[in-house]
Formats: sequence, structure tokens, C-alpha cells
Amino acid sequence: MDKSNLIALGMFGAVIFAGIGAGGVYLKYKQAIEFSEKYPAIFEIYDFMQYTPRSQPENVAEDVQINSFLKLYDDKYTYYKVFDENEREDTIKKVNTSPTACGCGFQIDFDENILYFSEVTEDMPAYEQGFRKDDRIISVNGKNIENFKDAESLMGKKTTTAEIIIQRDGKEQEITLTRFSDTAKAEGIESKKFKDTLYIKYSYIGQFSTAPFLDILKNNSFNSLIIDLRNNPGGEISVALSSADPFINKAEVRTRQFDGAVSSQETNDGVDYDVPIVLLVNENTASSAEIFTALLKQYADTTIIGTNTFGKGIYQNYAVFKGNYLQYTAGYTEVGDWETYNEKGIVPDIEIAMDYDENIIGTDEDIQLQKALEILG
Repeated sequence: MDKSNLIALGMFGAVIFAGIGAGGVYLKYKQAIEFSEKYPAIFEIYDFMQYTPRSQPENVAEDVQINSFLKLYDDKYTYYKVFDENEREDTIKKVNTSPTACGCGFQIDFDENILYFSEVTEDMPAYEQGFRKDDRIISVNGKNIENFKDAESLMGKKTTTAEIIIQRDGKEQEITLTRFSDTAKAEGIESKKFKDTLYIKYSYIGQFSTAPFLDILKNNSFNSLIIDLRNNPGGEISVALSSADPFINKAEVRTRQFDGAVSSQETNDGVDYDVPIVLLVNENTASSAEIFTALLKQYADTTIIGTNTFGKGIYQNYAVFKGNYLQYTAGYTEVGDWETYNEKGIVPDIEIAMDYDENIIGTDEDIQLQKALEILG
């Protein structure tokens, strides 16, 4: 077997563990071989990580071999790193801002390699189920907590349970955690009414965003709608489609890999809310938030106000190798009949520049919002 096929086979094994960025596309064996012919830098990294015994570098910037490969790829979204203290902090933040933690009323932290509840709020589900601040978490569903990534096992869908062994005052006991979710709080979704206009601040197109977004629509009567996507970095394509679905008839988003393979996702037929819409965007509206913007602009009665969006029309895959993390750009997205907006952004219908300040967003001083209210009457 020649090297290109060997590398492709290595990648095929690796992508079993691969996650999906904003695209939702897994590389298959045949695609991996084609991809290796066009993008050898990525496959050199896979080859190196899979088959070369090596110690972990203390600083990935000093790892000359891998970083020289990455320079060949020449893409700011493609990078390699080892799990370190920053990664641990990211995991803690991910758990503590999850719908599970917000809904159950707990926070976690690590003391060296010991996972514990740093906060358990009284009168919230976790407290009522028997958990207390400073309880050490020994295992979740029979799996011992061995490193910071294991903390993610605390998260889960609403009403599911987890059998948790905790240690308190030197004694172990098992307590069942029944998960509750506060997805609106976790996903940064807020709303308010301006007479007959509903305003929704949509901060992140995340895994759990669709349900609270749709709940806000369902639980309010309105004749017009403002959706605030300013500083929304995007998230998942499927969530962008499901969030746009109530406003548009059938529309398609395609993910096109650099090897030519194409996958598509579609919205459903039918329009639930046929009202005038204003989208507020800025230079930090990116990725799946731009997909959402492009869908509504093409297929609904939508006006865009703000500044030119970020212009991220590509998506990434990632793979984990024994504590090493590789993210790489795998292709680009196409929304409906539009040409790509990658590196161009989406130009607003009404351009109004303003500094983004959380203290004035949604207030009378928010000139972009005030313009939206003026247009909608």
C-alpha cells in the first residue's frame, strides 16, 4: 500500500472520533484519498500524529514539524494544539454555561485533578436532589472522573438522569441527578416586546438554541419581528436551518468539500410566521449566523440593518488524537441561490455603524434597534 493510501486509512480511523464544525459532514474513505491528493499538508499532520512516537510539546508554537505543515495549508482556521490549562478552563466554562448546569443550578471546578461542585444553588433541582457545594465528584454513570474532559458527562438532555458518586466529609454516596435545562439562559437568548414588535436577542446558534428560540415565538403574539444577531459567532448549520424554518418555505444549504463531495440540508415546507422581519447584524455576525441571515434575506420579508457581516462561508472538521487536537477547514457553504459570501460578508440593506456596548443594546440609545423600530412602524 502506498503512502497516500496508508495516510488515508489512518485518517479514516481517526475520523471515527472526529467532530463536526459548522458543516455536519464526515469524510469517508474514498473522499479521504481524494482529499489527500489536494491537501497533503493536512494528511502529513495526520500521518505524523498517528504513526510517529513523540512526547507532547510544552508549547505547540515550538513544534517545528507540525507548524511547518500548517503553514503549507495557509488557513487561519486550521490549527493543532495539545490539551493544556486553557483547554481545561474552556471545558469548565462549557459545562458551567450548559443548559444542564443553568437548569439544575450547579457550577463545577477542578482542584488539580479533583472535580467538585463549586456552587449548588438552594431551591434549584441539584440542591433539592441532595447535592451540596464542595461535593467531590468521583464518577458519573459508572465512569471514574480521570481528567477534565470527563466533566462533560454531567451534561445531557432534559429529564435524563445520571448516577453520580460523590464524596462528602470523606464518605462516598450515590445520588441520582435528574437533568433540567434552562436553554434560553445557556444559549444567550433574550426577548422583549415593543408594542406589537417582538425583539429577540440571539447570541449564539448553538446545539440547544432552537427550542428556546421557537418557544419565544410561540409564546408571544406579534405583527413584526426584530432578530438581533450582532456579535453572534454562529455555531451549527442544522440549528441555523431549524431556526429559520418557521419563516421560509423549503430552502437548501449545501456543504461542499474541497474534494468535490456535496451534502445538503433543507428546511421544511410551509411558513408559520409571515411577518416583516428586521435582522440586526455587525462585523462579528459570522458563520451559521450568516447562514441564518442569508436564508431569511432570500426567502422572507426581511430587511438587514447594521454593518457588513464577518464573511465566514467555510466550515471546519476536527479530530482528537490521544490528547492532541487538530481542526482544519474542510469546505465551504452555499445558501440557496446566493454566491459565496466567504471573505466578503453580507452587506446590510441599511448601513448604520455603532460601537457594540452591552449596556446600550436593546435600549433607546441603540440606534440600530431604533431604526428597526422606525421601519416596522
